[in-house]
Amino acid sequence: MIYTTLAVLLLSAATVPQQPAAARRTVWDGVYTTAQAERGQAAYTTNCSRCHMDNLAGKGTAPSLKSEKFMEDWREYPLESLFTLIRPDMPPRRTEDSPRISDADYLDILTYILQGNAFPPGNAELGIEALNRIQIVRKEGPSPLPSGSMVLTAGCLLQLSETNWTLIDASEPVRAAILDRTTPEQLRAAASMPPGYQKFRLVNYDYIGPDFNLEPYMGQKIQVRGYLIRQPDAERINVTSVDRLAPACGQ
Repeated sequence: MIYTTLAVLLLSAATVPQQPAAARRTVWDGVYTTAQAERGQAAYTTNCSRCHMDNLAGKGTAPSLKSEKFMEDWREYPLESLFTLIRPDMPPRRTEDSPRISDADYLDILTYILQGNAFPPGNAELGIEALNRIQIVRKEGPSPLPSGSMVLTAGCLLQLSETNWTLIDASEPVRAAILDRTTPEQLRAAASMPPGYQKFRLVNYDYIGPDFNLEPYMGQKIQVRGYLIRQPDAERINVTSVDRLAPACGQ
């Protein structure tokens, strides 16, 4: 197989420029009220402070909810991801006899965490329906994801050598929850994305299964989920799943 010729053909197939992402609200836009955060503080004190401390600083294995690490772990995620983590699993070691925590209380607790991170209050209370439209970002705005992040990206699969599979014309990686399963709606959205400008070598895809290989996807537009590994001039993704988006690049 002539890999260089194939690379030229696939690169030339993607001619549509990447469009800027639609504007989204962020945690800096005043997405909760002071009264809501006050209710959240009361619910947090009752249900969360034993592990995470009254000041959100955390202790032992309970992480800080306002540290630089918290921002690094959660930036570029929508608020929905944080809410869906704490709602079923926090506080830990709950039993059937434990007092039930309502969705409204979890939502208020989330706003107290926002207040603790100095995100400003606004004039309208935060609602569950808005969580997936509000992004956690630094004050200066979004920035590239850190190495080790679980991500999703879409692009064109190219084989550069017998052992080098590379995703070219790939979209900017976005956060993906580790246990998420790709939905048909997500695949349709990814399939409609124009080509990007990123390139990632795909590695460790045997994690998917001992007999898995990428050959059936060669020359196709695919979505890749996996752990982003940042290295100078050698960014790669440790692949955990692959989904076909289109039978040919440029579609």
